[in-house]
Amino acid sequence: MPALWFGFSKPNMSTLLTPFTEDLQQLSTGFSCMKGGNEVNVRVFAAACSVDAAARSAVRNCKNFNGFQGCSWCYHRGGKSYEFLDTAPERRTARKHVADAIKGTLTAPRKGVTGPCLAMTLPCFDVVDGFIPDYQHSACLGVMRQLLKLWFKSKHHKCDWYIGTRKEELNSLMLAITPPTEITGTPRKFEDMLYWKASEMRAMLLFYGYVVLKPVLPLVYFKHFTLFCYGVYLLLKAEIAQHDIREARTLLEKFVVQMGVLYTARNVSYNVHQLFHPADSVETWGPLWATSCFPFEGRNAVLLGYFSGTQHVGEQIARTFVWW
Repeated sequence: MPALWFGFSKPNMSTLLTPFTEDLQQLSTGFSCMKGGNEVNVRVFAAACSVDAAARSAVRNCKNFNGFQGCSWCYHRGGKSYEFLDTAPERRTARKHVADAIKGTLTAPRKGVTGPCLAMTLPCFDVVDGFIPDYQHSACLGVMRQLLKLWFKSKHHKCDWYIGTRKEELNSLMLAITPPTEITGTPRKFEDMLYWKASEMRAMLLFYGYVVLKPVLPLVYFKHFTLFCYGVYLLLKAEIAQHDIREARTLLEKFVVQMGVLYTARNVSYNVHQLFHPADSVETWGPLWATSCFPFEGRNAVLLGYFSGTQHVGEQIARTFVWW
């Protein structure tokens, strides 16, 4: 835990990250320690950064994800809708990002970049590929939640994909499931879906969705959903072969393209667009579970138990954390 921030607004990233980057710059030069009776020289680097979309924009000093050219990994024009383009957007690279950062300002962004960021000063850190398209926020809390809203929200009652009128049938199927202990939490009714945690959305995506939705969701929409399910599953395997990555990339790209056709272009959200990029991340950093925010978000819940009352919360958490 390098830092804690308390305030009524989001932190200034220069203030928050300066001590961290300075420490990493020093540690990257190396230090001596004993290992097995021998003195060894150790160098420490920050390899990857896994955060949600809003934090990623702030750390990279870029336009927000729903702004013009707000994607962290490509030059899609972006905005409120990330509809599929006939020509694939150019990929960002660390070298291009530095050039954009030098020319970009807050009032005149350069390809979505509003200036330099401290991450650019970290030794051996790639300011583009070093950022992970975290599947907890993009796939589970993002796309999975978006699909549930499309299927069940009454404002979509005239749409072909709407299944809100069959909620009782779906609830019966859902509550009949007895998951193994490896799956946290028991299935809940679809009336509670807006309150489902990320782990519940993950269970819906990977385990429950296929069984529960198959008899109810119109076939073309169900087949579309399975592209999403299997594509993410392949990138979550303990051992992933190159052909798994290629297949996952094909499935997820097809899912994004068909999203605009089946659900209209305005529903191709940034989270949906992000599914173009996790296959590349897995090729570099390994399975999605190895770089996700799930363990970090879990530790946030632990930190909530490190203080009592409302006074000196930061000091209480820091003190208890050190003792722990």
